[in-house]
Amino acid sequence: MGEKATSINEYLDGIDPVFRPELEKIRTLVTELVPSVEETISYRMPTLKYKGRALVFFTASKKHMSFYPSSWAIEAFAERLEGYATTEHSLEIALPRARVLELLENPVHRPKWLRGLMLHEPIRGEDGQVGTESRVVFEAGGKTMECSETITRLEPKDLHGIAPDRVIRYEREIVAHGMWNAARERLTQTGPDATLWASENEYRFSGPMRLAAPLLRRVFVKQTGLVMEDFKAFAERGTDVRDCSD
Repeated sequence: MGEKATSINEYLDGIDPVFRPELEKIRTLVTELVPSVEETISYRMPTLKYKGRALVFFTASKKHMSFYPSSWAIEAFAERLEGYATTEHSLEIALPRARVLELLENPVHRPKWLRGLMLHEPIRGEDGQVGTESRVVFEAGGKTMECSETITRLEPKDLHGIAPDRVIRYEREIVAHGMWNAARERLTQTGPDATLWASENEYRFSGPMRLAAPLLRRVFVKQTGLVMEDFKAFAERGTDVRDCSD
């Protein structure tokens, strides 16, 4: 749907007409709020840019529509968005989705793109399955951080032979001392050799950490982007974070 479009008008001409009015509303609203916005196609999606940077993306598939605000826009309004789950990052990986899944699923590869990972060990359930709880330990700056990770959603359950228009959804709940995080990942096939990875994260803090919540939220948002970029570099070029200096 609109994969080869070179302009937003061309993209909208190629999608199911039932979705067009809603996407046009998004286009009009953003343009009214930011008159100097520029229109383009990025990651095979209609994109509105502000001062040369992507502000928002929007797209349509056979059964749904998606809207992706940029990470810098979310960071700029972090205080006003507190309490909302927000899509903080999205990027395109130049590989078929089946290959991206293969690399993400393999626990042997995790230390190659997760900086400082010392341990990722299931303590209840089977790795990669809904309901599985794992103990995760990271090291950074000479200090260790331990958390528990529980897989709360995986759709579809069978990741083999998935229809190209089907969105894969993978969700986890991560708990550490004073911090709770709901991570919601989506993988969308945007072309024969292209996969869009969108990550939405919600954070809550308790105890003394609540005092530093705005700062910590920005730190974790930045870290999410770094993890995604590291995976992209590993998947596309074989770059191992253990061979890179910080």
